[in-house]
Amino acid sequence: MDLRVNELPADGGAGTFDTVGSSLFMSSDQFEQYLALGRQALDEHFARFVVPTTEKPRLMHVEAEEKNVRIAKSFADRVDAHERYEKWTAALEAAAQKPENADI
Repeated sequence: MDLRVNELPADGGAGTFDTVGSSLFMSSDQFEQYLALGRQALDEHFARFVVPTTEKPRLMHVEAEEKNVRIAKSFADRVDAHERYEKWTAALEAAAQKPENADI
């Protein structure tokens, strides 16, 4: 599919000075033609790059921890720190429940 950009209306101009207010106007016809061209371009993109429904889409999942040693070590350190925190919190709660620690 080819986009027919030659069908776009010519931009109006006011000589070489392109910021004149009268040259900044866009008619509704121009706007509609630009909009139609944009829609056509999107349709063409999806026609080219969307996977046909007859093919099974390919899914790819990569765990960063499996591919990067530094990330894997950092993740393992955080998991270890969290496990130690949970054990410490459980021990602290158990100690707080003992009758001999009621005053503390």
